[in-house]
Order: sequence, then C-alpha cells, then structure tokens
Amino acid sequence: MLRSSYYHMQMIAITLLPGGYLPSTSSSANLAVISTSTAAQAQLSVMLLNEDATGTQTFTIRMNDSSVVEPAPKSIFRPDSPKNTRARSKNQSTVVLLFNSAGTLTQRITYSLTRYQQNLAPLVETFAASPR
Repeated sequence: MLRSSYYHMQMIAITLLPGGYLPSTSSSANLAVISTSTAAQAQLSVMLLNEDATGTQTFTIRMNDSSVVEPAPKSIFRPDSPKNTRARSKNQSTVVLLFNSAGTLTQRITYSLTRYQQNLAPLVETFAASPR
C-alpha cells in the first residue's frame, strides 16, 4: 500500500516543481494554497489543501491581483486576467488544478483521506480546452 505522502510528493513533482513560484493567498484558515507557473506562463498549477476535518470548502481561484471579496484563494497568474474558477474541495483532501495560458482549467487531480483509506491513487480528470 502506497502512503499518502507518496502521492502528495508525486503531485508536487509532476505539477508544481516544473514551474516558478507565484504569490498565492487564501482567506480561509483551513485552506492552504500553493501556485506555480511555467517560465513562459503556458501553464498555471494551483495546489489546494483542505485541512478542515469535517467541512467541504467552496473556493474561487482568482487569477489576477484584484481584491478578494468572498472567501477565496488568489493566485496571481496574469495581473490583467479576468478569469476566475469556482470549485469545491471535500474535507481532508488535496486538489491540484492545472490551467492553460488562457486561464482555462485543463486538469483536476484530487486526493483525499477517503481515497487513501480505499488504497486508491489520486483521481485525475482531464478537460478539453474550449476552442478560441
């Protein structure tokens, strides 16, 4: 049985380490956020860790430096980007969101305590980028 730390390190190595650090903030005490971007800003990676023991977190990823009105993590990808993405994260789970240069969600990777207890690998969902 693989440990949860193995899958977390795998998600970091594959999705976050190829890029450079981006400033990220979260207005929720139980929702940690880490963001990176490739050098050419062709891909944005955002990892969210819901440390809440019981509650589901609803969040909005704001990809610019405008003020956050609602509880939402903010990752500065392109200061002029109007894109926002709204999603949910169950308690005690990690979600990695991958966006293309246009700010479109292309992949979501979810790993949770439930998946760990069932000896399952992270759930990977790939989305087709909408045509421009």
